[in-house]
Formats: sequence, C-alpha cells, structure tokens
Amino acid sequence: MLYPEVPSPPLPPSIPLSAEEAYVGLYEHGAYGIVTMSFIDGKLHGHLDTILPVDFYLNHVSSNYFIMNPTSFFLPMMARAEFDVGVKGKVERLGLQLEGMDEGGPKIWFLKK
Repeated sequence: MLYPEVPSPPLPPSIPLSAEEAYVGLYEHGAYGIVTMSFIDGKLHGHLDTILPVDFYLNHVSSNYFIMNPTSFFLPMMARAEFDVGVKGKVERLGLQLEGMDEGGPKIWFLKK
C-alpha cells in the first residue's frame, strides 16, 4: 500500500485542484529531464520526456500527496507523488517516486520552471 495511513476524509490539497494554472507547466530535474504537467479531461496528467517517455495521471490521495498511475509500458506500476508548496502559496516542485517503486524508494524532485 502506497499510503497506509490516509485520514478519512482525506485532507484537501494546499492549492485546490480547480486552480489548474497552479499545477500546469514544466518541472525540471538535471538528470531525469522535464515533466510537463497539464489537465486532460479534468485529470492531472504528466509527461516525462526522456529516452523512454512516460505518461501518467496523478490521483489525489490527501493533502499534497498523490498516486502516480502510469499509462506507459515503460513504468508499469503505481508510485507515490507529491507537490511541494512554498511559503508564498505556490507550487515549487514535484516529487515522483521513479526508483525503487516496489521497495518504497525516495522521490525524485523536479523544480517548477
């Protein structure tokens, strides 16, 4: 289980998902490349542009925590994701669990451009 202790009801995100412009855009990591976040059919969608591109949807769990559901063959399992909101109330980075998914590996942090 990716998040074994989710409160009931779940906590809302720091920035409402209805404020789409807060989440969309480019997120960059020096080694992993660029993630493009957008909304498709009302769902938060990501595209990691690498040698083997990865597409995924983020499903809200609680607070700023999400489950990453890959739609790509190259990333076959669900993983943890998180938005980091800074003191000014804006999304500053996106964390994706791209390594050690079956072992609870750390998130890789992409800075919002």
